[in-house]
Amino acid sequence: MKKTMAAAVTTALLLAACGDSDDDASASATETAAPATTAAPTTEAPATTAAPTTEAPATTTGAPASTETSPDGGMVVVNEFGPSTPEQIAEFQEPGPDGPIFMVNLLEFKDQAEYEDGRETELTGAEAYAIYEEGVSELIQQFGGEVVFEADVTFLTIGQVGELWDAVGIARYPSRSTLAEMSSSPEFAELSVHRAAGLEGQLNIETIEPVG
Repeated sequence: MKKTMAAAVTTALLLAACGDSDDDASASATETAAPATTAAPTTEAPATTAAPTTEAPATTTGAPASTETSPDGGMVVVNEFGPSTPEQIAEFQEPGPDGPIFMVNLLEFKDQAEYEDGRETELTGAEAYAIYEEGVSELIQQFGGEVVFEADVTFLTIGQVGELWDAVGIARYPSRSTLAEMSSSPEFAELSVHRAAGLEGQLNIETIEPVG
C-alpha cells in the first residue's frame, strides 16, 4: 500500500513576474545608455542574469517540505520494510527505553507472493508471510522475546484511511538492542525471504508499558 501524498509547489507566477521586471529594467537601461556610453548595459547585464539564479534555490528548498503532509493536511503513511531515513537508522542503533519494548506491526499483504529470486509460487502474500511468521516466532524466543498478539483487520471504526492494513501483530523484546541483534542474525535473513515475498509493506511502531 502506497499512501504517500504530496502537494506540488508552483512558481510560474513568480518567475513570470521576475521576467517582466527584467524586461522593464533592460528597457530602462537601454534608454539611459543610448546618449551616453556602453557602460550602462554592461553593468545591467549581470543583474538581469542574477534574478533567476537567486530564485531557483528557493524553489528547490521549498519543494520537499510539501511532501510532509497530504493536500488535506493529513499525515502521510508509507509502508516500508525497514528503517529508511537517516533519523530512523540512527535512532534504531540507540539503546532505547529501559525495560521491554512491544513492537506493533501493521501489515499489508500482496495478493500474490513474489520472491526476489524469481521462483514460481502459487502462495498468496499472506501464506508466504505465514512461513516467515512461524519461523520468526521461534527465533524471537531464542532472544528472550515472544509474539503476544496476532489478529486480522476487519473494520475501521474511527478515523479515515485510504486502505486498511490486513493484519496486526505485537511482539515483545527485552530491549531495542535485542531486536536489532535478532534482525542482524543469519537466521532472520533466511526467514526474511518469505517476509519480503508476502508483504506489500508495513508500519513497525515501538511502544512501551505505561510508566507509573
